[in-house]
Amino acid sequence: LEHQKQALTFLLKHEKPRTFGPAEAENSSLWRLAKSTKGETVYKEVVTGITTRVEPAEVYGGLLADVMGLGKTIEALALIAATVAEADKFGKEKLVRNGEEDSLFRSHTKATLLVSPLSAVKNWEDQILEHLEPGVFKYCVYHGPNRTPNAFELSTYDIVITTYGTVSSEFSGRGSKGTVSPLRQLDRKSVV
Repeated sequence: LEHQKQALTFLLKHEKPRTFGPAEAENSSLWRLAKSTKGETVYKEVVTGITTRVEPAEVYGGLLADVMGLGKTIEALALIAATVAEADKFGKEKLVRNGEEDSLFRSHTKATLLVSPLSAVKNWEDQILEHLEPGVFKYCVYHGPNRTPNAFELSTYDIVITTYGTVSSEFSGRGSKGTVSPLRQLDRKSVV
């Protein structure tokens, strides 16, 4: 549908580095280039009016907040499908920290992490099976007592579906069973 195409365009635009320009349409974030009273170039955030001389850190992604029933799930799956080549490339990159390859406990992954309420997990699975080409995307549900403790196994998926509770548990240390959480061991390029 037209609004779903608009949402995908919006989401894809916010997956790319921000742009600045003299015309409003050339700006892709809430930051604008401006001149200070001393004539210096500064960055101004348009909602709060905060200014800084140093370019703010790049933030990717966006918030898609349509009302229920308009197809946010399909829009998110379309975004995953549209960026699969970039995800594969990111997944093959070596993780480097401070100029040295970091292979001890962390790895890049091509997987998109889908975080949802437990009540929506089955819907995500159903939508994947209904709308994505069979066998093209490999997915798993990372939830419950039998979830894999193996970060390498998780890194082989295109989509990892999990719950808010699981993420909270894993990142607080409650759900890691004495080991480092597989979710913490993987650097992801995207989270939905």
